[in-house]
Amino acid sequence: MKTFKAKAGLVVVLMIGTSLPLGAEMASGDYFVPFNGNVNVWDLSGTASQELGNIQLDYSLNTDAAGKLTGEGHFYYSDYDSGDQISGPLLFSGTVRSSGNVTRVSLNIKMNGEGQVQGSYATLKATMKENLEINELDRQLIGTARGKVTVAVTGLGRHTGSIPPIDVEAPIESDMTGNWDLSLNLSTNRTKYTGAAAITLSNGRSFPLAASGSYAAKTDLSKLSLKGMDLNRAISLSLMTSSTDGQMTVSKLSGKVLGQKLRLPSPYP
Repeated sequence: MKTFKAKAGLVVVLMIGTSLPLGAEMASGDYFVPFNGNVNVWDLSGTASQELGNIQLDYSLNTDAAGKLTGEGHFYYSDYDSGDQISGPLLFSGTVRSSGNVTRVSLNIKMNGEGQVQGSYATLKATMKENLEINELDRQLIGTARGKVTVAVTGLGRHTGSIPPIDVEAPIESDMTGNWDLSLNLSTNRTKYTGAAAITLSNGRSFPLAASGSYAAKTDLSKLSLKGMDLNRAISLSLMTSSTDGQMTVSKLSGKVLGQKLRLPSPYP
């Protein structure tokens, strides 16, 4: 009986000792990791419209890798009762930043137009500042705008005044959900990684990255560093991962993409 127990115990030890390495592996090859709602990236690039009081704005925006916003469009002011109307081009500049779970958008708008007021030629110059947040549930930009406007009318003179706070609700393009995917192609040299990666947003926009890192056999964990190149160099991610049967699991993630600080909730998944 003692001999049998000893042999049985030895078998269990051997089974445990041989089964652990089978589930542990160093990453190598292609991997695909989706991030659906646990940590979002918002790209405000695209076309949109919004109303600021009785001024209609139609415009396009571009978000770069650092979260800088630029754009242009057209504005329209009209008063059907008086017949007054002014229109012209507008320019956008601004930033996207995040703090905790809140993504904030700051937009500066410049308008320069011409038209008619009380039947006379008129010009309008205005600057406005929008402070907005992304409403992730409704996929909208919400916040307030305020600014300064100067209107000059032939024969009536020039007037400059402040634009009081105006509530703003502007839609985000329907294909921008905040979800994104990470694809990797990794090569190994014992404990080191080299390779390439890419972030692909829900609207199809993709950012190539260079991948490097190391593997610790003792913990079966890999540390990966992903960095943007050229125009995308403002993007960087640090990941802690494990790989089993060709699948990658991310346990930690931090970094910055499109001006937004990313951190994976803990524990995850």
